[in-house]
Amino acid sequence: MPNGIPDSAFYWTFASPAGDQWTGVTVADEPYAELGQLFSSPYGPEYGTYAITNVFDYGVETGHQEGATWVSSYFDPITGGVYEPYYYTQGLPDTLSGLGTEVDYVLIDGVWNDFGQGGYLLA
Repeated sequence: MPNGIPDSAFYWTFASPAGDQWTGVTVADEPYAELGQLFSSPYGPEYGTYAITNVFDYGVETGHQEGATWVSSYFDPITGGVYEPYYYTQGLPDTLSGLGTEVDYVLIDGVWNDFGQGGYLLA
């Protein structure tokens, strides 16, 4: 919901100890995070870490709900493949509640696998 505070796009990569990785972007008010900043999974650092890889300050309110998050790619360490998440292919956000609440699905070897929630779910 717009709140009159300028928005930024925060690009990030999540890495789990098992080797799973996913990347995406979250829209939030300026200043939400800084380039290079690390966030542990909401379930604890043993589940993985988010790293802010880029920040784009819009300078205006974009109209996106704060916390809108899109996951654009998923790396599976078992297959070595990079997959495009389902919601991303549909132009839909994975969550409206920010990092650690994202959930999406990837098709691996003919089976849909869910992932997200700060490493709680791994495909």
